[in-house]
Amino acid sequence: MKIHSLDLRQRAIMAWKKLANKSQVCEIFGISRPTLDRWIELENTDAFDPKNRKNKGGRPSSIRDIEAFKSFVEKTEFVSIYDLVPLFEQHFGYPVAYEVIRRTLKRLGWSQSKRSFIVRKTKKVETPA
Repeated sequence: MKIHSLDLRQRAIMAWKKLANKSQVCEIFGISRPTLDRWIELENTDAFDPKNRKNKGGRPSSIRDIEAFKSFVEKTEFVSIYDLVPLFEQHFGYPVAYEVIRRTLKRLGWSQSKRSFIVRKTKKVETPA
């Protein structure tokens, strides 16, 4: 959903009060009719200003401290990421999704090989002297 500026919202409301025709206002400003209806309902509330929207809850989409997570993973024994999810929440105090942990492990160089995790080591290429 596109977030429209407060200025556009106020101009659309003023035009609606002047013209008294929602369809014309929507056509002029390039907004949908339900959007204008919602703005009219929210006009006298704090939710009218797009900056006053409350942050939606839920799990964070990334791990906050990568270095602490890296040392946590190295010290913790686990067979699969599913084992690591509840341990992560106990240790760090906030929940993250399975996919977030999997993505972070991949970024840190851990790979899943036959149900056990190993650290990928970079191959050293020897050059003949």
